[in-house]
Amino acid sequence: MRYGLSLLNCFEGMDRKSFEMALELSNNSKGGLTSHYLAIRLSVKEEEIEYLYKHNPRLFFHDLSRIKLVPEAIPLVKRVQKGLTSNGDINNIFDTLSQLPTNERRDIERRFNVNKVIGKMSLGMEIVDRLYRNPSAVVDFVAREISSDLAREIFDHIWENKTGVLPVNQIRQKFKEREGDVEEALEELLKNFAIFELFRYNGQEKLTRYVALLAEIRQLRENIRQAKENLKQPITPLKIKPPLIESHGLNFSKKISKILANALLKPLHISQDGLLYKSDEQRLLKEEKEDSSPSIHLCIWFAEKLGWLKQEGEYLLPRNLEKLLKLSLRERQKILFDFYTSSEEANHFLKTILQELQSLQPLQWYQLRDFANRVYARYIDEMKYILHQERGNVWAYKPVGGKFTSENCINIMETYLFWLGIIDLCQYKDSEYFRISELGEYLLSFPQRTFEFNAPLETVDITVQPNFEIIVPTEDIEPLKLAIIEIFTQKKSEGKVSVYHISKESFLKGIQKGVHPELFVNILHEYSNKRKPPELVISTIHQWANSVKKVKIQKVYLLETDSPMTAIELLHRKKLSGILTTPQEKHIIASNCKDWAQLKSLLEKEGFVVES
Repeated sequence: MRYGLSLLNCFEGMDRKSFEMALELSNNSKGGLTSHYLAIRLSVKEEEIEYLYKHNPRLFFHDLSRIKLVPEAIPLVKRVQKGLTSNGDINNIFDTLSQLPTNERRDIERRFNVNKVIGKMSLGMEIVDRLYRNPSAVVDFVAREISSDLAREIFDHIWENKTGVLPVNQIRQKFKEREGDVEEALEELLKNFAIFELFRYNGQEKLTRYVALLAEIRQLRENIRQAKENLKQPITPLKIKPPLIESHGLNFSKKISKILANALLKPLHISQDGLLYKSDEQRLLKEEKEDSSPSIHLCIWFAEKLGWLKQEGEYLLPRNLEKLLKLSLRERQKILFDFYTSSEEANHFLKTILQELQSLQPLQWYQLRDFANRVYARYIDEMKYILHQERGNVWAYKPVGGKFTSENCINIMETYLFWLGIIDLCQYKDSEYFRISELGEYLLSFPQRTFEFNAPLETVDITVQPNFEIIVPTEDIEPLKLAIIEIFTQKKSEGKVSVYHISKESFLKGIQKGVHPELFVNILHEYSNKRKPPELVISTIHQWANSVKKVKIQKVYLLETDSPMTAIELLHRKKLSGILTTPQEKHIIASNCKDWAQLKSLLEKEGFVVES
């Protein structure tokens, strides 16, 4: 074995023509080849063949008129040939196993303690799982399974090298006091797939022998190095003119406003499983465009979390309307943004994305992939990686869980940050780009904003006529405010401009739905820009509001007894005196109606307002 390994040294520094000559002779090892034939095959003169022959006395010998390769060199030529094409990757392990004879494969099974007969592919998967399931598994394997101290030292030296690839000559120099044992130590590491042997031609067309870590580990290291290098350079904006810009603006707030308006006009039904009834879902979807994002379910979730919607029994009802109507769409969007970024769902990764965004220039285009890679680089040292097989039999190390990947960053930006109006998106020459919008600069609270974001003002003008008719441009007014107008009125005509009529009956129905009449009056004043609402209309509305008959339905327990003495005793017991009373107030009336909803409906039909 030692002679064969020392013979391998003959190939180090060998020129290309010498190796091609050895390769030709290895394919014709029995009979050998003449100098004339070799000259033709290698496209050189016979004199050069004789020179190559004399220059490699340990490899070539003459047998009469033919040149032959020494028998011990034949497997080494095949080994060098394989090393020239090998990348030292996972596929190299499977290729090596597939070419081994049965007896050598059995030796590998014994070394890896495989106690059952398995195929080549299964054995390869077993080795890959033990040595390379994560980047550091091979380090544990070498420390545990490699018996030679020198082999472990050599592996550590290769592992600590930045590139993970070292020329064998350099290793001999490092361990020159034990040079005679270096080849055996390398062979032990190679046979156990801890390192891989590569042969390459250098600039002078000389063979150089290398040993390397697994290619997938080297690629991961290079990715990490490149990512860290990119962090040192500031990301620069690009001067592009995209043909189409996608901007979401305040649509998130507007969509929630539409849902609240629908729920105000007709309560949304919730099943026992907490799901929206199909009929109500279809009602909400009628007003949506195809593939409209975010989904109505996500909007409802946000509204519930913020207290804008609340489930009461089987209904989902709008709440905190007075506070909500005081907020502009921009202010509501800020509340949505603050809630999302401070909620439990907002992890540290999202906060890093937002910090990176604050280092950019607003309204300047950046490549989305470059930015995502930059965010990914912030976490690259904290990640744990595991080996994955991808399409085309390609292997690579991927982060466990995928939380801190560049793909996850892109997903967050293309969904939540886009929906919240923080960024605009565009496609340009097969690449995706983004920019921080004006709204995004406001929401991200840049320390020095180049301008103050102002949402487009609602150019809505409502006309309130003395005959109690209200003319409303329905397409321009905010949906929630339009819903309040519709609750207190009757619609007479519908279109881009709708006409509503307010009567005492319609006004009463609005109050019965739980909406404060002052909200309705405020909307009339807010949007009557050209002229104020007639005083007669406003004063009449106030009169109607003051004349409303309000009642409260309270849950009480009625104690009945056949004995007057028992009733007197109950009232005089000290321990019960705080919870038992005799209703003597004239404004308290008992009802034997056992269904609360039925009683409420009866009272409202009679013109009463039932307060909760």
